[in-house]
Amino acid sequence: KEHGSNFAPELFFLQGRSSSSGGGSSSSSQDESDEVAVRAEHAFAAPEVLAQFVQEMRGKAEQLHASAVLLIAPKAAVQFPQTWRRAEWPFGQHDGVFVQLHASLKQAADSSSNNGSDQQDAAAGRGSEGMLRKLWFIKFRDNKPPVEPQEVSHEFEILPPLLR
Repeated sequence: KEHGSNFAPELFFLQGRSSSSGGGSSSSSQDESDEVAVRAEHAFAAPEVLAQFVQEMRGKAEQLHASAVLLIAPKAAVQFPQTWRRAEWPFGQHDGVFVQLHASLKQAADSSSNNGSDQQDAAAGRGSEGMLRKLWFIKFRDNKPPVEPQEVSHEFEILPPLLR
């Protein structure tokens, strides 16, 4: 499409540190890369398709010891769930791109003292389970450049959390 929304949704996994130490060979075929990309072309076609995709991607996240997952998905490619149809959706029927991040805070919490409050964690999009959840929407406008990404409540997420 004219605004750059003609692409398949894509998931990016940031590999975490493996629980085993040592410099042995890894079972992963990634050569020195900490990032794995998965094309999600039909993942948002129907509820049952999304459910199967989520199950497979949770397995992949576990296999990679992923510490973060980033989804980039054009709104036009999402048939389900159409979270923007809720009355609270702040962008009307504008086209755009969803950018969704889930990241584990376990490594960061292990390396720093835990003197923050749960209220601060909730306000920053961090759940009590040590997970950072953020969602942005980049709205397209007719004959104008896209607006800056706007943060949106995780109630509008199109992909459930994949990290455990």
